[in-house]
Amino acid sequence: MKFITSIQVRWSDLDQNRHVANTAYSSYMIEARMHFLRQGGFDNQAFAQMDLGPAIISEEFHYLRETFPDAVLRVDVELSGLSEDERFVRFNHHLYHPDGGLAVFSRCTFCWISLSTRKVCHAPSELAAWIRGLVRSEDFRVLSKADAFPVGLPRKRKLEGV
Repeated sequence: MKFITSIQVRWSDLDQNRHVANTAYSSYMIEARMHFLRQGGFDNQAFAQMDLGPAIISEEFHYLRETFPDAVLRVDVELSGLSEDERFVRFNHHLYHPDGGLAVFSRCTFCWISLSTRKVCHAPSELAAWIRGLVRSEDFRVLSKADAFPVGLPRKRKLEGV
């Protein structure tokens, strides 16, 4: 299934340059993902009952065109990666201007965590099926652990003298 939603640019989304601030784009993509999940019946109450929540591991943005106040933008959600055990998911997002031109491309990798243990866990079969039904991006791939946690990240680093 293809998923796309509309987002209204708010005054509070702007920065000093009078265009949409980079932090607002993250909110737009989160809202698009949550709208997709809510459409499948997976709202906050459902996640609470499943003792489950999505936890972002990484998110990247590529800004192609400015976006200005009062625009109604369109954001899609595509499945660009899924681990074999379905604990890790990657979505691509394209944010479009009212004229249909691409303004921002974003990619988000996340996992499912148990709200009680705070550990990575599996999604229930209904949720996994809903996500598998999403249109796959051209760059879809099966995610490995290295996709979620790339080698070379300074995981063990600590601030000296603290």
